Amino acid sequence: MALAEAQTQFPALAVAGVYGVAGAGAQARRAGHVLDRGRLLREPAALPCLVDSLDEMLFAVRADTRLQLDATLGFDFYATDLALQAQARELQCAVVDAYCEHWSATPTPEAAQTGLAQRILASGTAFERKWQHRLPLTTSCFDIGQPGDIARAIARTMSAPISA
Repeated sequence: MALAEAQTQFPALAVAGVYGVAGAGAQARRAGHVLDRGRLLREPAALPCLVDSLDEMLFAVRADTRLQLDATLGFDFYATDLALQAQARELQCAVVDAYCEHWSATPTPEAAQTGLAQRILASGTAFERKWQHRLPLTTSCFDIGQPGDIARAIARTMSAPISA
């Protein structure tokens, strides 16, 4: 039902997800209604709505678009990459009203571990390089104004004391 509504409202819909961000920086608007690792995220944006970035927790790609996951991004940033690929082809990306629960062993950004941080850094660096011409961009975890912002954010997180 939610996907059908989004397809009616956005005829060029190519990628749909349950959580995302439209705009960047101070103008960024989060969208979605999910339970993420026990934390309720219920954003004020009316759904469905167009977004520039999607979280990887749950998304779908229209098969006839031939959009493809980029293996160089590993496990991170690939849903936002799909959203940007779609926009580059004049297609749309939206968050739909499809409440779900996301339970993952991946720690929250505040509790990032060294291995996880290195993985995100590698993916983030590839993402920043690929989409430098589209910056600034805000994802569900990062504000990216220029290349190196992900590395700086990870360095801040890793140097900050982790609270119990």
